This record gives sequence, C-alpha cells and structure tokens, in this order.
Amino acid sequence: MLRLRVCEGLNIDEISNCMSEEELVLFKEQVLKQTNKGNLILNESGKIKIPPEKLFVSDGIIRDLLL
Repeated sequence: MLRLRVCEGLNIDEISNCMSEEELVLFKEQVLKQTNKGNLILNESGKIKIPPEKLFVSDGIIRDLLL
C-alpha cells in the first residue's frame, strides 16, 4: 500500500495475488469510490496512486481501501 504514495503507484494485478476473490471485489469497489471522490488516480495500465494534492490525507485513503 505504500506504493500508492510514490510516483509509480500500485498495480491492482500485483495486489490481487494476495487477496481472495471476495476481498478483491471489495477492494475494487473502494478503489472506484475513492477514484470518484478524486482521492485516487487509476490509469489505463491498472495502476492506482494518490494524487500529490491528497498526500496529506493518504492515511485515511489507505485505511478506507483496507476496510
């Protein structure tokens, strides 16, 4: 999850190997929710990252992804 805070971001495919199908569905729902709020950027290659202007609230964003 720390990769969300760096330029390269976090590849959803990489993290999906560590989750069950149910967990992955919930995670993707949270990614979509946070993307719609402007708290995450999801690019064409499937990488997500926190925009620079949101880094000061990154702990809360990451917490929401893990719940």
